[in-house]
Amino acid sequence: MFDLTKLQHQHELVRLTIADQAFSGYIRSVQDDQAVMILVSKTGHPDGWLWLNTDKIQAIDSQTPDLALQASFIDIYRHRQPSFDPQQLPVPALTLHDWLRLASDRQTMLYLGLAHTSEWATVSQKKTQTTISHYHLDALDQPERHPLEAAQVQFIVSGTEYLSLLNQVRLTD
Repeated sequence: MFDLTKLQHQHELVRLTIADQAFSGYIRSVQDDQAVMILVSKTGHPDGWLWLNTDKIQAIDSQTPDLALQASFIDIYRHRQPSFDPQQLPVPALTLHDWLRLASDRQTMLYLGLAHTSEWATVSQKKTQTTISHYHLDALDQPERHPLEAAQVQFIVSGTEYLSLLNQVRLTD
């Protein structure tokens, strides 16, 4: 088991590997078996959020050359704009349930890492069931709908520039 709480307190830029996908950023919140990370792009800009099931983490890297380069970009921005601090961005939601409710309320697209696949999807919640609409990038106007079991969810990515662009295309079709 990896000690994410320690990484959160060290304010260290890290790379997490989960479901064979790597994400770089800062750990912002750790609760029991789930954590929230602010994602950082290659140029050091904040680029969305990652909610993850900590039991599914395969590896954690820090202090690699590319992470050091990202951190130096962040330091440059902080020097030029003292108010720029990605580590201080408020966390929109903490738990899986909260992320799904937020996505459902806003009808925003998420990148979901499920037990056996990753999907671009929107979420809708009824009293007894959560449904996801899975989008193919070549047919954003024809989603496939199916029920979502919370236990399947390994990670959620939301709020990135790419997802925002996909969302705009989906909503204007």
